[in-house]
Amino acid sequence: DAVSLVRTIEEPEQAARKLTETAFTRGSADNITCVVVRFHHDAPDDPVCSE
Repeated sequence: DAVSLVRTIEEPEQAARKLTETAFTRGSADNITCVVVRFHHDAPDDPVCSE
């Protein structure tokens, strides 16, 4: 659910804001913390991946 909310957002800070705002509006009332980590993967034919 969290991933689908921010999948299209490029900026991590903006994604974190969206997630924390959503958590707050869904009833979380205290100490909301959010860390956004974006994973990138190389193409399968990339020599780095085939080693």
